[in-house]
Amino acid sequence: MRKEWSLKKLIAISISLTIICIALIYTGLIYMTIHSAENQLMGSAMSSTLNGIMTYDISQGQHPRLDQFSRLYIEDDPIRPIPEAFKDLPLGYVEVVKGEDLHVYSMLYNGKRVVLTRNQELFESWEIKVFIGILVFFAALVCFSFFFAHWLSKRLLKPLDRLTLKAAEADKALQNGQIYSTDLFKEKSWSDNEISRLAKTLNDLTSKIRNLAVKEKIFSGEVSHEIRTPLTVINTSLELLETDPGTSPSQRKFVNRALKASQRIKELTEVFLNLSRGTRNEDTHQVTVSEFFQDHRQEWQTKFAAKGLDFNVKVLSNSQDTYNEVLVGATFDNLLNNALKFTDKGGVTISINTDSVVIEDTGCGIKEEYREKIFDSGYQANPDDKLGGFGLGLAIARRAADYLGWTIKLKDSGEEGSTFVISFNKK
Repeated sequence: MRKEWSLKKLIAISISLTIICIALIYTGLIYMTIHSAENQLMGSAMSSTLNGIMTYDISQGQHPRLDQFSRLYIEDDPIRPIPEAFKDLPLGYVEVVKGEDLHVYSMLYNGKRVVLTRNQELFESWEIKVFIGILVFFAALVCFSFFFAHWLSKRLLKPLDRLTLKAAEADKALQNGQIYSTDLFKEKSWSDNEISRLAKTLNDLTSKIRNLAVKEKIFSGEVSHEIRTPLTVINTSLELLETDPGTSPSQRKFVNRALKASQRIKELTEVFLNLSRGTRNEDTHQVTVSEFFQDHRQEWQTKFAAKGLDFNVKVLSNSQDTYNEVLVGATFDNLLNNALKFTDKGGVTISINTDSVVIEDTGCGIKEEYREKIFDSGYQANPDDKLGGFGLGLAIARRAADYLGWTIKLKDSGEEGSTFVISFNKK
């Protein structure tokens, strides 16, 4: 997967590149300005000087008044002949950098070519100093851009970082089975900008979610509690009917099936009560994972054997961490019921490790397009099958596992059998 850059880094890079581009353009413009000014100023100055020398000195038969850096050459003049290097130069101002660096200005005077040269060593020395200063300025501006971009991006995203921290607190509260406060995103320090509006939106959203969660917890708790009383009456009546001497063996068989179904409903009621209370380990019967399978192994072996299937439990390594027995049962019972339902030959193998449990079956498997949805409430990978069910088993297993701090993943094993990996979070 391609690693994405953080927003803070992207902003810093964007600001730095913008400043660097501006600095490059500015440096280039300074260089072009200096170069253009050099050509215009030196051309104008040398033109004026050469005209003055030819008019007031040479025409009057006097020695040309030149400083130590300048030289005069006149066409067909035996004293001041034009060097071969200057004969073919265009009229006007040019720079010659072959050998000695010179400013050269050529013109026609009375039909003859005259050339004035000036050594540009001093000017070039000054020009180099200017360019070094420009480069130093550019380097300093680049360094400043990095520090400024880092500071600005950090300052701009500071409110967003606080908002992210608040969201993390909400997530942590949810993971701990708690319902976060409705004013989690309320802060008087929010500035009146996009971040404050986002915080207000998040606060409104969390308030609505909280209200829905509270109503759902209350409803689940009340329904589960109300169901327990009639279930107790049903169980008692069925137990009396089962032990009644007047009950025939065939009737006792149906009564026994009804008792098992009633017991299953009672267990689910306990699960819903625990989930609605957000109970993990407090004030409930605690078991280790290996103890749970040891206590229920015979029960599940009987169920699988009734269908002609194998049921194997392997304890590869053991953990002494204890968990809410009802929620542990809700997790593994639903996963095993699912394996029993969709396996016609072979069986199931349970491998217990210190940090995980792996449940492998030899059933029909789950197609790839269904794997991401099988834990959704009410979803059935095979809605047209004749095995019954409402698509709630795996959803209940996932929810119970979440309350325990566990994770359930369906391992890719093709379409031949299913492998569920239940990972524990260490305490």
